Amino acid sequence: MKTILGIIFVFAISAGYGQHLSVSFWKKDNHLDSSWTPQWSNLKAYWKMDGVTGAIASGATVRDYFGTSNGTTNGAGLSYVAGKISQGISFDNSHYINVPRTSPANVCTAMTAVMWVKWSAPTSPTYGSLFRSWNNCASDAAWGLEQNDNTKKISVSVNTTAAFNQALFSNGAPLDGSWHHLALSISAAGAGILYIDGVQDSTATFSMGAGICSPTVALAIGGTACASPMGSGGVLDEFAIWSSVLTPSEILTIYNRQKNGN
Repeated sequence: MKTILGIIFVFAISAGYGQHLSVSFWKKDNHLDSSWTPQWSNLKAYWKMDGVTGAIASGATVRDYFGTSNGTTNGAGLSYVAGKISQGISFDNSHYINVPRTSPANVCTAMTAVMWVKWSAPTSPTYGSLFRSWNNCASDAAWGLEQNDNTKKISVSVNTTAAFNQALFSNGAPLDGSWHHLALSISAAGAGILYIDGVQDSTATFSMGAGICSPTVALAIGGTACASPMGSGGVLDEFAIWSSVLTPSEILTIYNRQKNGN
């Protein structure tokens, strides 16, 4: 067997009246793409978090590989490191990625977000934002995922004009230093489901006010645009947002496709 540029060549020679050469080709590619990704037409943004290994400069572009929701690093504390698939981005609890509020990633009526997370303990344990879409810093109308460095659990935060400070807490504790797949879906009626490693972990019903549909502050990845530090600690990879609710089987498909990494 020989591996060249991510393509595995398998050579088999069988003996008999003559010798025959059998060659099979298999290319391993676990990034999201249209050939297998559920509800591809509803995908709004997809950050592979791929780049040249090393420090990322402040103001650098983090590409949305699906659409126009490119992000910009806020500060110089981020780095490209080994990810779940290819590279990922390591966050330092203080800096994050800004995505413009006008981008397609700012969905609000029905949504699903998925990402891979590999947590590392910060110097001062705290709450950290994995991602959050803000309405404004005063009313906090938003949706997003947060990490609790003390309990090692994940929480969902939904703040709208109808109800403030709505939360959903994970039963599992995936912040253990290993790679874990997180997924969050929220329907237009407010039915929220949190998944860990492709399996439903917890549910809640949120009151979905109009404010969540009028973001005035950028979507923040790995941190928050309205408080500091409140940043993620660890590595994030393969972050994607849909303007629809993925089913449990579709969430499991993504997890199974990507769970073995590169």
